[in-house]
Amino acid sequence: MQRPIAGFFTKKRAITPEETAKEYWKRAVAIPFLDIVSSELKPRFSHEKRAHYELCALVPEVISKKDENAVTSLLNVLKEKWEHILPLPAVFQSQLFRWPNHWKRQKAMRDESVASILASHADGIFFPNIRELLKIPAVLPNGSTEAERSFSCLRRLHTWLRSTMTTERLSDLSVIAMHGITLVALETESICRAFMELHPRRMTEPSLFGQ
Repeated sequence: MQRPIAGFFTKKRAITPEETAKEYWKRAVAIPFLDIVSSELKPRFSHEKRAHYELCALVPEVISKKDENAVTSLLNVLKEKWEHILPLPAVFQSQLFRWPNHWKRQKAMRDESVASILASHADGIFFPNIRELLKIPAVLPNGSTEAERSFSCLRRLHTWLRSTMTTERLSDLSVIAMHGITLVALETESICRAFMELHPRRMTEPSLFGQ
């Protein structure tokens, strides 16, 4: 393959032996790029941070899909990192194996939050160790994804044509849009009736939006 004689590539690209263009770009670009990605991922998912990540495996959607070997591996990771905070470490293994069985017996597995799991399922009698571990992801700071989505939602709602919208109405519309309340069937007649009771004088005017 004939390499470029002048320009950026001759100064920046590594000179590697090759027979085809595909082989050259594989050795000069693809493999170094994958090496950089791999080196960046190692500190992000190090052994110290893995236990925090494995705590997310205790949620029903994840733990119910794990087999016995996967639960055993999870047990070893959690015991190594969090055994010192468990109230009953001697029975942690039996509780962890009973936890997925508990969710597999549920008729309908809902997409519940960690707070709802702590309130309804992970009690201090049957699952004291699981409850203690779930408290950790319950208080961990969230990422910026939900905040960015809320900003995008407000940008769609509070446009230039709606610049005079009151704070109360903007807050109500934002809650409806962010939390998917629009999926619930709305009763149009009840909404119109409530509007007429709230603004009876407007119903006698030519326009509902008249002053």
